[in-house]
Amino acid sequence: MRFQIPFMAVMAAALLVLPGCSSTRTTGDSMTGASAGVTDEPVRQSPVTMIVHGMSCPLCANNIDLLLRRVRGVTDVNINLADGAVKVHVDKANPPTYAALARAVDQSGFTLVKVETP
Repeated sequence: MRFQIPFMAVMAAALLVLPGCSSTRTTGDSMTGASAGVTDEPVRQSPVTMIVHGMSCPLCANNIDLLLRRVRGVTDVNINLADGAVKVHVDKANPPTYAALARAVDQSGFTLVKVETP
């Protein structure tokens, strides 16, 4: 009984915190949609800035970071949670495609809104 109350308190707190970290996809086209400007063209300029909706905590950012770094040709990723900007630096000799970057964001559970190049 002595450990039951603290355990229940921890479980209740976890249930309140976890929904805040879940993805909140917006409706409409996701990353692979034409409205986000995603093509099979290779990224020619670096860095590419992607505006992503649904990130609300460092764990969200970490998930996107891990999946983008797995894309061949990605050399660095910087994420700003405040404005949803994800800057992706690429290897100019072997760049990824916009579609590959979009798939990584989509697989992480978030919504790509737009892609900006310098």
